[in-house]
Amino acid sequence: MVNRRRRLIPFAAFAGMLLLIVTLGLVGLLGASLVSSPSQGSGSLAGPAISPAWEILEEEAVQTCPGLPWEVVGALGWLVSRSGRLSASTGAPWSPTLANYFGLTSAVSPERPMTALLADAVVTLCVESARAHSVEGGLLAVVRVPKWVVVINVVATALAANPHISAIDATAVTFAAGALGLPYQWGGNGPLSYDCSGLVVAAFRSAGVSLPRTAQAQHDVATLSTTNGTPGQLVFFGASASSVTHVGIEIGGGLMIDAPETGLNVRIESDQWSDRLLEGSVG
Repeated sequence: MVNRRRRLIPFAAFAGMLLLIVTLGLVGLLGASLVSSPSQGSGSLAGPAISPAWEILEEEAVQTCPGLPWEVVGALGWLVSRSGRLSASTGAPWSPTLANYFGLTSAVSPERPMTALLADAVVTLCVESARAHSVEGGLLAVVRVPKWVVVINVVATALAANPHISAIDATAVTFAAGALGLPYQWGGNGPLSYDCSGLVVAAFRSAGVSLPRTAQAQHDVATLSTTNGTPGQLVFFGASASSVTHVGIEIGGGLMIDAPETGLNVRIESDQWSDRLLEGSVG
């Protein structure tokens, strides 16, 4: 196994990209399509999001580009093809070049095996990142949609915190990242607005997991853990275990995605609130 370089994607990158999304007015245009699509043709969600074989290939590929974290390439592979689970017929919102690079099953052939495709992908991203003087700039040049750069960074942060995140939890995190910028609405079930527990229900539904509707009920069915900051776990808040008032989805690095309150949008924020309770797994 290639030695992995652990890098959390800086929170400043999220803030900058989210500001860019708002500036360009893309939240309303992109929110619905990003949020509605993750479960379509997602293939089998058994096991880890990224198989050991894929991880080895991706880690070897990034050795040719110092400064490019494996987690970014891993996130792209997951988002484009669910790490090889998807075929080209799924209609994912990616350019043909990205689809060919990152492992749609129809793109792999004896003439262009995954090793060659990944090498091409890393070279392209490396060149664009050097030109833009940042990985985020390189991603924007390759992906061309600012909100997708944010989603990539969220998944990369999750992979940095847990490279073996389950496919179910990664699907839920991906869905939540796609909902960033959508407005809070009490009782909101989506797809254009959410409250805290409504977002959780929708995120895990995209991975085939059915959850009860309220934060308290989600707490009561979760497998609680003293482990903090595990991507895909739910983090609960309230006065006590019998008085849960809020829930978010962990993404790693001390951050969560949640639908906060009236007047605010779904956002990335610290999970260190004063009324923080235990995290729980539901995937």
